[in-house]
Amino acid sequence: MACTLDTIAPGFDDALSVNAPIDPRTSTESFGRDRRSGEYYADTYSVIPQTDGDLLLVKSLNEWIEGTEIEPGTTYGNQYVTQTCQYANNYRSR
Repeated sequence: MACTLDTIAPGFDDALSVNAPIDPRTSTESFGRDRRSGEYYADTYSVIPQTDGDLLLVKSLNEWIEGTEIEPGTTYGNQYVTQTCQYANNYRSR
């Protein structure tokens, strides 16, 4: 039996990574998904009851340059750590 994943994401903004020396893409426009103060993260989690996966995946590698970070920082404080903890606890209790 295959394992199915439920995926949530905080949003992103890759404006800092576009055309940086570590950026493998050729010249391109930056793109992103507005976090909307945590609402985008909440929106991606809100569909979990419809998907009923086996494992919750947070689509973030804490890539500060790509703007997907969920670890504490000056911009968002502990907001995304707190949200992630709430989502993980809720997911485990399903």
